Parts: sequence; structure tokens; C-alpha cells
Amino acid sequence: MTTYVGLTQKERDMLAAAGARFIAERYSAERRRQLMCSAQGFGREEWNVYSELGWLGIAVPAQYGGAGGSNQDLTVIMEAVGCGLLLEPILATAIVAAGLIELAGTPAQREELLPAIAAGRVMLAFGCLESRAGYGQSPAETFENCADGICSLTGVKVAVMHGSSADYLIVSARPHREDSPVGLYLVARNTTGVSISYARGVDDRGIATVRLQEVVVQAANRLATGDARNAINTVLDRATLCVCAEAAGAMRVCNRLTVEYLKTRHQFGHPLSTFQALQHRLADMRIAEIEARAVIQTAAEALDAQALNAPQLVSAAKITTDRSAKFIGEQAVQLHGGMGMSNDYAVGHYYKRLLCIGAQFGDADWHLERLCSLESIYPPVQNQ
Repeated sequence: MTTYVGLTQKERDMLAAAGARFIAERYSAERRRQLMCSAQGFGREEWNVYSELGWLGIAVPAQYGGAGGSNQDLTVIMEAVGCGLLLEPILATAIVAAGLIELAGTPAQREELLPAIAAGRVMLAFGCLESRAGYGQSPAETFENCADGICSLTGVKVAVMHGSSADYLIVSARPHREDSPVGLYLVARNTTGVSISYARGVDDRGIATVRLQEVVVQAANRLATGDARNAINTVLDRATLCVCAEAAGAMRVCNRLTVEYLKTRHQFGHPLSTFQALQHRLADMRIAEIEARAVIQTAAEALDAQALNAPQLVSAAKITTDRSAKFIGEQAVQLHGGMGMSNDYAVGHYYKRLLCIGAQFGDADWHLERLCSLESIYPPVQNQ
């Protein structure tokens, strides 16, 4: 498994500052509305800027033109994504797809695709969710039929992030036997038998349903020759951590916007921010954000150290983040009054994104069950 050296703290601070500057100067609320109404739902110009900033190659090993960054580095970028409510497929392509290719791809696939991802020349999407499988990562209804170096794929993948704009899809499939290994296949979007239905989520991001009907794939386009479940689980843990970091960025902005709003609204001749009951509520919102950040940082460090309890800590981070995000989002909207759900006020858009993050890569209940099914994070207490 790859060992990530990562950036120094000074370099992370510079990365965060560059992200904040980009959002302030080039990703205004008006620009975001324009991108939401565009055909793709995000900006190609912005995508090129992310490549210049080094964001798209942060998770790509240095030998393939990336930075070889750590999970802690990824959280810096994803926090900026949350602060700006960025619409581009950074998570889908630069983190999820790049991770799958790195861990499960052949040397030829890595040489071809990882430099292209880092340079922003290609977009990919991962199709793993199925309507009957819930949040389970193993395909239940997408099957492969391989013979003489050629495979045929049939099945349906749902909630594929940016699936309609991807140049390539990475699809999980297995033979009809339930105990058979899981394979990953690289499928071009325009391949015969591929049908993609586009939809826009509550958070204004593009999602797709991908239908595969006897899609012919050469064996050379199979990412993993063996069972890909370990690679899938590793990458999805990384992606889960990243959406937690994105939520942390969104929560920070929600708290800031709420404080600013209460300073401008007056009741009985005084700003609402001077009322003690509302100050207590703002303090609770800030504490919830800090709690989530602490658990996210712990999980990122565990993933970078390849600790045995890293999966448990990722689930703990998702549980804590989802609960904090729900509390902060609801309080922010309520303290804005009826204006909180208006499209003219940013806080409503942040709240909707936080709600969708709660359902990505497993909700709090799913991760609680996962946490209980794994070994305890802490060693048993020895009786004295």
C-alpha cells in the first residue's frame, strides 16, 4: 500500500489560503448560480483553475505528476469545497476515481489516467450504489459475464456523482455467484449499451442513473484482476472523510453567516446578537463544529498512519459530522427566520448541501451499525 508523506503544515496553510482567495475572487454567489443553470451544472473554466492550483493532483502519486498528498491534505481542499459550495467533480474524479485507479489499476492504466486526472484532461465517475443494496459497496445486481478476454456487463447504478459529465465510468460488477469476487471496469461514457439519466440533487449537484445492458468491455479495461473490495473500501473511507471535511467547511460558513445576520437584525431597539439566549445558541453551534473538526482530524491522521482502527474512526467522524451538520444547519436556518430558506440567502444552500452530505457514503445510522460490527476502537479495560 502507498505511504503518503504529505505536505508540511506551512504548505497546507498556503493551500487553504489559495482556496479562500479563489472563492473570494472567482466563485461568487452569482457565478455559482450561473454554473447551476448551465448544461453541465459546473464550470469547465474553474476545473482548469483547480488543475493549476494543484488540487486535482493532490491525491495522485508524484511519479504520475501529482503531489502524493496525504488524507490530511485532502481535508484542506475539501474544506475549501465546502466553504465555497463548489459544484465541480473534485471528489468524484480527483479523489474517488484517482484512488481506485491507483490501488486497483494496472500499470498501463495508471500511466495513462493518473497524469490526465492531475492535469484536468479527463473526468471520471464511480458507479457502485444500487437501489436494492442500500449503502453496501458490493454489487448485488450488476453482473459480469467474461469469456475469451471479453466481458459483458449488465445492471443499474444509482446516485452516480457527476455520472452524466464523466468521460469514463468505473463500474463494480461480479459474476452471478454471490460469493464471487468483485471486479472494477473502466467504461467509456459513449460505449454501446450505456444509458445515462441525468438529475439534479437537492444540493444542485448532478447525479445520474447509469444503466448497462450487455456492455462489452475488453479485459484490458478491467482495473483489478482479483477481488477489488479492499480497494473499494479503502477509497470509500477516504471519500467519507473528505465529505466530512467538506461539511466542516460548510458548517464554518453557516456559523459565520448566522452571526453576521444577527448583528444586522434588531428587536426592541437592540441587535439580535446581544440577546443572551441567542448567544447561547450560537455558542452551541460553534461547539458542534469544533467537535466535528476534532474527530475528522483524528480520523485523517489514522488513515495516513494506516492504523488498524482507521475504519472505525472514519465511521465515528461521519456520525459526529452528520449530527453536528444537522444541528448547525437547522439552527442557522431558524435564526435567519423565513429568509433562511430563500434562494437569495446563502445559508439555505449550505443547509441543503449539509443534508445531502449526511446521506453520502452512508448516513449516521449506517455508520453506527458499521462501527458496532467492527472491533472496538479501544482495548478492553483490564480489571485491577
